[in-house]
Amino acid sequence: MIEWGKKQKAWKRLGYGIGVWGFTISVQYLIVFGLHDITIHPEDNTTAKSVSYESLARIGWSIALTMQIFACQAGLGGWINTCLSWKGLLPFSRLTYGVYLLHFGLATALITQLRHPFYYQTDFEVIVIYIGILAISYAASVLLYLFVEQPIMFLERITYRKH
Repeated sequence: MIEWGKKQKAWKRLGYGIGVWGFTISVQYLIVFGLHDITIHPEDNTTAKSVSYESLARIGWSIALTMQIFACQAGLGGWINTCLSWKGLLPFSRLTYGVYLLHFGLATALITQLRHPFYYQTDFEVIVIYIGILAISYAASVLLYLFVEQPIMFLERITYRKH
């Protein structure tokens, strides 16, 4: 952990923390709900709004997320850092990349097998499909981890053993 946050006075740390977290949460809120007005009133949409949103949203999200990571590393994370550092999330963190690699193909395979168009789904059906894809993705990720990643890690340990 970076010791910067611990060396500052308590009121400065609180001010920095509130400023960083307030800014980053505001940016992320604006990105998530930035087009809400346009979906309600599509006639208000202009090319300038669309272009500015599309060109700035992804970079803004990544900058805000990076600032949040640095805030947690500097000791300004508080309870958010405590939740994200919980040891119970460690197994899921090992499987996350596998889920990322597999979920799109699994979702595509499932959606293409439906007997009616996906946009006719009820909310309950969408929830069931989401939970099903999530469960299948994690199960496939466990298999990917056990049969691909673990053997490769074992071979690396044997190959790069310190003599």
